[in-house]
Amino acid sequence: QDLNTLLMAISRANPDRAGKALSQLLSDKANVRVKNIVEESFSSSSKSTSNVNQFIIDGIRESIDHHTTSSGTRTIAEETFVKNVALACVFVMEQTGEDISNNALEETLGISRHQLSFARETVQQLIIEDSVVSGLQRKRRKDYVKEKVKVYLFSWLRSDDNTRLDTNQCLVDVEHPVTGDKVPVHKRIWRIVNKEAH
Repeated sequence: QDLNTLLMAISRANPDRAGKALSQLLSDKANVRVKNIVEESFSSSSKSTSNVNQFIIDGIRESIDHHTTSSGTRTIAEETFVKNVALACVFVMEQTGEDISNNALEETLGISRHQLSFARETVQQLIIEDSVVSGLQRKRRKDYVKEKVKVYLFSWLRSDDNTRLDTNQCLVDVEHPVTGDKVPVHKRIWRIVNKEAH
């Protein structure tokens, strides 16, 4: 408190003059011990901040990795989480125009080029429109219809109205469209026979 009062008086409350006064004080050989203590104090504070930053970055990487399944397909909730984390990471960069390479960000954060591009484009759009993020709507996969129809087709093919058991054939293992398990089923013969119209 005394030092602060002294600096305010000497510098006339001018931060630049106060800074120069402190610099001159610490440059004096007689104040080497004071200088060392001040430097150690700032160094300790800097290390603490650095540790916090590293924990945050490591947390981002681990959380993205945790929400990335080995099959490569995420649920909508998982995909929303990952894309929103990526968006938050690049928000200030896009806002200030800071030029940080995609390669550096991919390596640091553990996100893909596609996710990074999506995040950058989304932030730019949010800034231009002065809006906020909305719910993610995943695009339908190309095989969406096939996956939906598979269940009904499986039941239809096993219906006695359309096919009958081929007792001369052995069982074959097929994938059940609902459970994904391999199940043994009889080969079947069509009851419907296409006849050429007269």
